[in-house]
Amino acid sequence: SKATVSVLNCPWSAYMTAAAVRASREARSLESGKAAAMAPAGTATTGVPAADAQVTATSDAAEAKRQGAAKSGSVNRTHDLLANLDAAKKQKIQNEKLRNMVLDTEDLALKVHQQNFASKPRMELTRLHSKAAELMKEYRRLLSYAHLKKFNVSRYMTDCAQEMHVRELLNPDDQPDIAPIEQVAQNVGKLISTNRRPGDALGPKDDPTCFDAVLKQGVDIMGKVGTLLGESKLQGAKWAGLTTPVIALLQEVMQTGTVEDSLLELNEQCRRIEFEIEQVAEEHQNALESGDMEQTESLYYKKITMQEAMADLITKRFALVDDVEEDVFKAPLRKVHEVHAAANAAIHEILKEQETLKSRCELDLASLTAEVERVNLEDYNETKASQLAVEKLNNSFKENQMQQQACWDEIERLEKELCRLGSERQEKAKLLIQTLEQEEKRQVEYQYFTQFTTQHRGLLELTMHNCELAEEITDSVDEFISAHCNAVEQRMRETERHLEDVRLTGHTQYLEHFRTMYLTIGDLKYKKEANVQALEEKIQVAHMQQEMHMESLNPKAREFSQLKKDLAKSKQDLEVQVDSLSKKSNLYIEAFKPTEQALIEAGRQFEHPVQTLNKMNESRKMKLIAYHQLVSGEDGGTELENERRVIEEMRQLQTSSVAQRRAGGSPKSPMTTDAAP
Repeated sequence: SKATVSVLNCPWSAYMTAAAVRASREARSLESGKAAAMAPAGTATTGVPAADAQVTATSDAAEAKRQGAAKSGSVNRTHDLLANLDAAKKQKIQNEKLRNMVLDTEDLALKVHQQNFASKPRMELTRLHSKAAELMKEYRRLLSYAHLKKFNVSRYMTDCAQEMHVRELLNPDDQPDIAPIEQVAQNVGKLISTNRRPGDALGPKDDPTCFDAVLKQGVDIMGKVGTLLGESKLQGAKWAGLTTPVIALLQEVMQTGTVEDSLLELNEQCRRIEFEIEQVAEEHQNALESGDMEQTESLYYKKITMQEAMADLITKRFALVDDVEEDVFKAPLRKVHEVHAAANAAIHEILKEQETLKSRCELDLASLTAEVERVNLEDYNETKASQLAVEKLNNSFKENQMQQQACWDEIERLEKELCRLGSERQEKAKLLIQTLEQEEKRQVEYQYFTQFTTQHRGLLELTMHNCELAEEITDSVDEFISAHCNAVEQRMRETERHLEDVRLTGHTQYLEHFRTMYLTIGDLKYKKEANVQALEEKIQVAHMQQEMHMESLNPKAREFSQLKKDLAKSKQDLEVQVDSLSKKSNLYIEAFKPTEQALIEAGRQFEHPVQTLNKMNESRKMKLIAYHQLVSGEDGGTELENERRVIEEMRQLQTSSVAQRRAGGSPKSPMTTDAAP
């Protein structure tokens, strides 16, 4: 049929050729404008970041492939355009030939009308009329303007109120680019194999540095994104670029060491010193049981020195934990927030762009549908009017034929009328040819418009479908980025809790160490104070002996005088040692205050070593009182009462001294004390 011939004579290539020619003109003008604007200032080239090099290379390869396909398609469209021009030329010659044949026949008929009528002219006229009718029928059958009418895409775009340019719509011949997404999936898969460090004792669920679950989820999400891209005409580099900072952040976090790695050397030194302290404690106990007081005192000072070294290591560990916290917790957490915020902004921009494109496509599709309905109605009305006009002309032909037959019957009388009617027939033939040509042109125009709307509808629907796919892809990439950022942030929270546990464990360990060290010094101080008290009693006895011998002028008074001086000198040395031990105990208490405050804030119940030492000293005094009672008898009353009074006074004095020390200043490290004598 003529409609089929019209559609076949205007393929998709013609539509794309016209669009490509107009697009190339606009592109050349835009490029020339950009070149003129940028020529004075020059251009600057920047290097592609290392993390995006692979995605950029993949995008360049896809762009080169599309340019090759566009170049090949341009050559094919040029050949199609030349073929269409040749066909249009042939069709124009054919239409002119048919029109001239019809008009020549009518001219001959008019000449016959102008001759004298007779039977032979009448037969000739009838034959010519029949031949003219057949040629008219053939003309109607072969008349075509498919190659003479221009397939004007710009006018159709304007008539349909299309706001979007053809270049903004997706081409059905484009191929999706999923290589960048596949590369992202491969990179995430490589991270899974390097996630666990060799020799880890923790499982994937307990190890804060293990990202197995979220990495596997990321591979699945990228597979889903690749599947969606395979169903579309979109390029995956835009979404792959969003995941590059997240993957780089994961690699950086996985390569960061743990708190235990930083504390490994200090912990080993602490264990060695604890072992040495235990050995010294055993030697001290053996010397105490064997009665070697000089060895016992020496081991007291040795144990105190080692405990001070242990306190130094514990203080260093606290400082090291504070230093490591910035590298393993604070800095990665800030970077997680920065990467997530940047990704959310980019995702919001992509979603906004796709929503805008989709809404514009919907508006153009609505306008296109409305214009199609209007043109269909107009085509129906004009087709009906044309049919009525052709039918009216055919009826005029019949009427003319009947009138001619009547004229033949009255040939002489109606000769002039017959000539007039012949001329009228010629004019009507011309009018019919004109009407048929107009109708055929309109039919071709209608067929072109129908073909354009069908093809443009397909492009709009394809673009809308890809917009929906792009939104779903963007949501998937957003899910991927959120999951990985949340996993890294969770790891940072676990690291923070682990740091708090390490601090609390260190404070607990320091409590036990301080308790042992403080009780050791308190034990030594108690014994030296007892020794001072014993020397005081000996001095009093020596003084009394000296007085007695002086009263009797006994020469031994000099010996007791010298003995009293020696005892006083020994007492003074012991008092200096007791004072040194008291100062060192005060420094230990000041250094313990931060640990005491941390344990109280953590809700740990413990007995202060000062209270423990007070209880031990009071227990010793009660034992001594009991020993004195056994030695002096049940009613050795006056001395026992005096001893109890002295013990009560010493207890009150010691309690007030401890309260004053607890109300002292900020904690300081005891490592600045002088060495023990």
